[in-house]
Amino acid sequence: PVEPEVEVPVTPKEPEEIEGRLVAEKHVSQTIVKANDVVEYKIIAKNVVENSVLKNVTLSDKLPKGLELMADSFKLNGKSVSPKMDADGRFTVTASEIKGLSEVALTFSVRVTDQAVGEIKNIARVIDPEYPEEPKEPEVPVIVETPGKIESSKEVDKSLVRPGDTVVYTIAVKNTVENSVS
Repeated sequence: PVEPEVEVPVTPKEPEEIEGRLVAEKHVSQTIVKANDVVEYKIIAKNVVENSVLKNVTLSDKLPKGLELMADSFKLNGKSVSPKMDADGRFTVTASEIKGLSEVALTFSVRVTDQAVGEIKNIARVIDPEYPEEPKEPEVPVIVETPGKIESSKEVDKSLVRPGDTVVYTIAVKNTVENSVS
């Protein structure tokens, strides 16, 4: 006997959404700087889980004393962007989507001001809105070389000399600015 064909309704199963995982890094174009140098910072947000998507990840930063933002220098994956600026000086850019095993990079430039001294730590904040209580805060320090000021003096061991005498000169050089480089 021939069995009749029976149509069995099939309900398509929704693909299981895989949760992404955020990893953040921060880099700087040079780690030893001096006043008026321009350096580029890069904040990287990575999704390290294959076949997943992170949505609306925010990348933000607040520059420490001694660094001045260069206007219109913001780029997200090489394309110019305008960040949201907070009253406290923090700027934020949102990456709408980071696919699995991909990353986005926010770059911006700063000028080192005359007020910059010692080590400057610049800490970024990268937030997955699914876990706002777990921000990633990569940091990268730069060392500011303070220019020194040189003072010198020259002394001689004899005030009267005759032809054939040996004369010893002593030249002293001193950097008069503490914690500076000359």
